[in-house]
Amino acid sequence: MQYASPIYLKRSSYRLYRPYQFEIQRRTIPNNSAVLHRTPNLDILSEINRRSRRLERIVSYQKILTVTQVFSFFVLNF
Repeated sequence: MQYASPIYLKRSSYRLYRPYQFEIQRRTIPNNSAVLHRTPNLDILSEINRRSRRLERIVSYQKILTVTQVFSFFVLNF
């Protein structure tokens, strides 16, 4: 099923699973890369995105650990 919405077409499937990540509009970023590195709002968004990815990784590891522990419990006790 195809959607004609330009917003939908710009988003990848990766973004759909990460609604807490903020998208930075390309037209708001100046062409000068030196200005890009000094923009505080972009630094804040980058930090939020970095921390959210780290938190997501930690939660994934916890899920794997839990599944492993439950599996080993059943294997050893039955």
